[in-house]
Amino acid sequence: VNFTFEQHQYPQPSGNTSRMLAAKGTSLASPLPQFSAANVLRFVHIGKCGGTSVRSWLRFLHNTGIASNNTGIASRFKEYHMNRDYYYLDNSNFVVWVRDPISRFQSAYDWEVSVVLAPAATHCQLGPNCPAPLRQARKFSTGHVYDRPFEDKLLHFHNANHVAESLFQASLDGKIANDLMTDPHEHLFKGIGWYLYNGSLVRRHRERMFVGTVENMNADVARLARLLHVNLSTVPRMRTTAHNHSISPLGRHNLRRWYNKTDYAALRELVRCGLLDANSIQLE
Repeated sequence: VNFTFEQHQYPQPSGNTSRMLAAKGTSLASPLPQFSAANVLRFVHIGKCGGTSVRSWLRFLHNTGIASNNTGIASRFKEYHMNRDYYYLDNSNFVVWVRDPISRFQSAYDWEVSVVLAPAATHCQLGPNCPAPLRQARKFSTGHVYDRPFEDKLLHFHNANHVAESLFQASLDGKIANDLMTDPHEHLFKGIGWYLYNGSLVRRHRERMFVGTVENMNADVARLARLLHVNLSTVPRMRTTAHNHSISPLGRHNLRRWYNKTDYAALRELVRCGLLDANSIQLE
């Protein structure tokens, strides 16, 4: 099956989208999925959705055998990040973390810029002073984190809001913004819709899928802990990201148009399948 991503000329979402979905959606206290110990626990690590923290915790549970000893659910664990080779894997218990697409976009842009501008170092550990250690190692040896054209597009803009406001402009800024958002290098393109096949993955695996959100991180981690039958004392402190720039009304309008058939389509499908509370993320 080939999945295509239409990134241009999106229809605008209807004004009552959130109200319609809220009527169909369930609460965050909805029944947990039925995970099977015979399946592989597959973590779909969507970029800038709190995945590094969740991934670290799940790996800890797997490596220490805590969850496996209780249920066997985490005896086999696999993470998927920057790839999506899991669509047809039916022997799966899926864990997915999502986020408001506009907030995720801003976090992705800010992170990518920080990676490009961070000083290269011979030794670099993951942390606030060294984003993306492997990419920094490349920068140390080549002088560039990404290829030069991608870095030029990224640094053309003043901030994330500048990108968002430029998306539908008939100008040089508009062309560069479109090129940047469709470049498959990083998280701006590989978003929620990319990982969830615009909702198709949700329809296929809805019975074996757990969904958490950045917006309800603590509550959702607690729900997942109950599903895995592990004590909350095993949960580390979950990181959150602060931003220096806000997205203007025009920028938000453009981003909703841009991601309407991808990220928002996937989120709408999660709501329809009862896996995501319609009020937890702004869908309108």
